[in-house]
Amino acid sequence: MIQDRTPDDCLVEGSTEHIRGYFFTKYPQLVEKEISRRHSGENVRDALKHTGFETFSEHTLWETRRNYKTRQELFDDVINRTGRSILHELNDYQLQDLVDYLKEKLPGHQPIVEKDRWTIWKADKK
Repeated sequence: MIQDRTPDDCLVEGSTEHIRGYFFTKYPQLVEKEISRRHSGENVRDALKHTGFETFSEHTLWETRRNYKTRQELFDDVINRTGRSILHELNDYQLQDLVDYLKEKLPGHQPIVEKDRWTIWKADKK
């Protein structure tokens, strides 16, 4: 079994659960950086075939990254770049601009459950 995040996983449209998608909408220049550090599903399947795996399946899984009681908890997390290395590509001004953008996109008075999508491959050798 292999678990990884593909470009397709990371570039899902932004929503109240997939916050990362908003990063790429606000700062499209981050897309190229994200893609450069990920393997496509096709590359993973090709590598499995090349190393002798014949039977495999591919599934996606939404993993809860974090539960935020308030929007401000999320905004503080973004400003501090907690667990989000892609945000190191932005300067402090851009981070604040991103938080202002998120304020427009996210509901004001409800908890936020942030999720990340992963791809899982299961393979067997014959």
